[in-house]
Amino acid sequence: MTRWFPAVLLPFLLGAAIAGCGSSGTKPAATVNGHDISMASYNQEFQYDCVSAASQYGFPVCANRGTKYLADSLKKTSLEALIQRELIQEYAAKHHISVSALDFNRYWAIIYRTKFGSQAILKAFVKSYKMAVADLKTRIRGDLLKQKVEAAITNNMPAQTEAIRLARLQTSNKSENRIVLNLLHAGDTFRQIAVRLDAGTSAPCKAVACGDLGWIPVAFLPPYESNLATARVGKLIGPLALQKNGFEYFQVEARDPQYTMTTQQQSTMRDRLMAQWLSQQEKSATIKRFATV
Repeated sequence: MTRWFPAVLLPFLLGAAIAGCGSSGTKPAATVNGHDISMASYNQEFQYDCVSAASQYGFPVCANRGTKYLADSLKKTSLEALIQRELIQEYAAKHHISVSALDFNRYWAIIYRTKFGSQAILKAFVKSYKMAVADLKTRIRGDLLKQKVEAAITNNMPAQTEAIRLARLQTSNKSENRIVLNLLHAGDTFRQIAVRLDAGTSAPCKAVACGDLGWIPVAFLPPYESNLATARVGKLIGPLALQKNGFEYFQVEARDPQYTMTTQQQSTMRDRLMAQWLSQQEKSATIKRFATV
């Protein structure tokens, strides 16, 4: 089952396909239930993460002393990614999950058509990352395996979950805050006020979501907004102080204990369950880390 668009997939897919940096050595970077993760694989993963970070920030993050803390963080991320891949492969082998040639060829055709479109562009792309087309295909196959494992472990996930219909407002100063309070007291809805803030003030509603945010599964609420899960319907929550004199308001407009999630929300829920599963697998697995991170 393909759920991610190729343009989004590629940064994940290419992780271990970059040419290695440094000495591969003989000692593994880590072991997972007795299976080695080679230092060469770790170097490759870290090298790719460094290339990605350099592209994001516009300078070589891993080669800059001033951003050593970012490089150190990338080392942990790289090793963690390899450990998780090993756990996924172990589960797949145990449960006879594999990627067929038909599945791979269909997926590769989508990626080739939407991302590259020609052999020249494909070759230029892999060359820029110092890898071969075969390496790219190996990573794509690995991503497909991850999707199949995710589908297996979330197979019994219900399509319904508890959700709230949430409204939100945000102001940038005390003057706008007074406007919002006056409008709320006059009976205006969050949607009406959001339109006025967007059109008539400098409030950040032009850049962030305001008004009716729609149905949000309670499981998606961040920890600092967990109180919204039990808030009384219709109750005004706020003003909550933000940085730089700004304020934030919330209102739970409705609650549904058996809300049917959208396709995108189900996808997000599966990803969250997958992350939780990987965390549990790490806790129960015998993992030894040797690489300096």
